[in-house]
Amino acid sequence: MHFETFLKLQEIKLQRMRKMHRRIITQTLIFFIIFISLIVFLSISKLSACEKVIEIIDGDTFKTQNDTIRVLGIDAFDKKLKIAVKQAEFTNKLVIDVIELRERGKSFAMQYLLNQCIDLKDDYKKRDIYNRRLAYVFIDGVDYSSLILQNELAMVYCSDKKIANFKKYQQLSKWKCK
Repeated sequence: MHFETFLKLQEIKLQRMRKMHRRIITQTLIFFIIFISLIVFLSISKLSACEKVIEIIDGDTFKTQNDTIRVLGIDAFDKKLKIAVKQAEFTNKLVIDVIELRERGKSFAMQYLLNQCIDLKDDYKKRDIYNRRLAYVFIDGVDYSSLILQNELAMVYCSDKKIANFKKYQQLSKWKCK
């Protein structure tokens, strides 16, 4: 009789251990499901946070799926004759050279931005008078404004010296604001 009691106690202990193991396995599975879901969610939110460039207008303006973007801190060469003449005076170039630089700047933007997933960073001013979003543009962490300035395909935008990166861009640009 004593042996039967011992066996029953052992069976009860074994049942408790099985329940505890099931509970641990269940909790572990729930933890891993939540963990994997969190990783998937963060990956999806990172992908959806980027903006894909769908159209290039010129070296400093383009369209994404959601908006028209005007790159902060730079002024790409313009196709409008009146503006091209002013840019030619500023850079000591011929108007025809400014028009060629405009085409090269647009090609540069197409090469670096078109169909790319970019990150946008705002500054103190969110929109311009044409309701374009004003933002710094980054491709894989690289500042697009710095790239186009270093390639001498844009000038520093002299009309807005309050932006955070103005001094940096002024140093990179061949043509300095007065």
